[in-house]
Amino acid sequence: MRLYRFALLPLFVFALLPGLFLPRPALSAARPLPGETAIQAEDMRRDVEFLANPESGGRGTAQGPLETRVTEYVEKEFKRLGLKPGGVDGTYRQPWTYRSWSQLGFFAPPVQNTPPGRFGVEPNQDGLAFTPQGNVVTTEPIPGIPGVAPATPNTHNLLAMVPGSDPALAGEVVVAGAHMDHLGKRSSSYFPGADDNGSGTAGLLAMARALTEAKNAGHGPNRSVLLILFSGEERGLLGSQYFVGKPTVPLSSIVGMVNLDMIGRQGPTQVSCWDQGKPNGPNLFHDLHDLDGLGFTRIDHDIQRYAGQSDQGPFMRKGIPIVFFFEGFSADGELNPDYHGRTDTADKVDYDKAARIARLAHRHVLGAANHPK
Repeated sequence: MRLYRFALLPLFVFALLPGLFLPRPALSAARPLPGETAIQAEDMRRDVEFLANPESGGRGTAQGPLETRVTEYVEKEFKRLGLKPGGVDGTYRQPWTYRSWSQLGFFAPPVQNTPPGRFGVEPNQDGLAFTPQGNVVTTEPIPGIPGVAPATPNTHNLLAMVPGSDPALAGEVVVAGAHMDHLGKRSSSYFPGADDNGSGTAGLLAMARALTEAKNAGHGPNRSVLLILFSGEERGLLGSQYFVGKPTVPLSSIVGMVNLDMIGRQGPTQVSCWDQGKPNGPNLFHDLHDLDGLGFTRIDHDIQRYAGQSDQGPFMRKGIPIVFFFEGFSADGELNPDYHGRTDTADKVDYDKAARIARLAHRHVLGAANHPK
């Protein structure tokens, strides 16, 4: 997760706040939901231990192991499950280019008219993305800026599709996402990123297993579900910005986005989220907060100050309903003490909790996918 405490949120978020917290009847669901038992803590432990292993090199964007070793691991699982490729050219990959200005060898002039507190421009034209300071950090040909040549893609998002089972609704899409990248290597050491965001990546893979099991049992989602593992989140939401700028499905077909970022630490009964509906429209996800049997005391809506600062942000700014799941804060309102540290290791993740948050997210994905028009 890439956090900036003082990022500005779109004005319509605040317009929705009063209604967001009004009590609403929870939608009833059978226990467990179709496929939910496929989400297992030990499977997630195996995934996180792989992702946080030294050989995965901290999963830095465009540093190598993310695009080779980690990608091969994810694609192998997607293929094992029989998931339809959701990337480009019949693959699971959506390539894009990451370069920092230090890599280009000169300092970047500020890009004018970039709204403050925003990670990028809308739409994300020509594959470009911007830092909060307004500097371009991914590059394709940039007219008027010398020294920047067309760049060969050096990283990618990974996408897999679970086609909808209802012909009338299958053209509509629910996105489930998590970022697979972390901080990578610095000097001779690496940042494991077990919780951030190995836990969310493992959660998304667990949801892929659950959706596959549900579909194979004849209980597949009515709408299609697009599973996305983003790269470049730690560089400024670059992978999710790239997807929103160059979507592999029409943005108009996306009815909602569920995001998992850091779900394996803090107290075992804690879970936090931020959910938001369309501007001036109903909140699709708020009515799906069903904790029955999951061991959480409540859902805390205390993550709003970071609402735009994980991969749901670019979707949110397009008016797409989102729900963002997070592990919660300490008693004094802080992140877990290993956040962005070399001590964020696999042995510290609470896999039972992470699996329960993944099950909660699965309920939201199925609820949105099966929601009547």
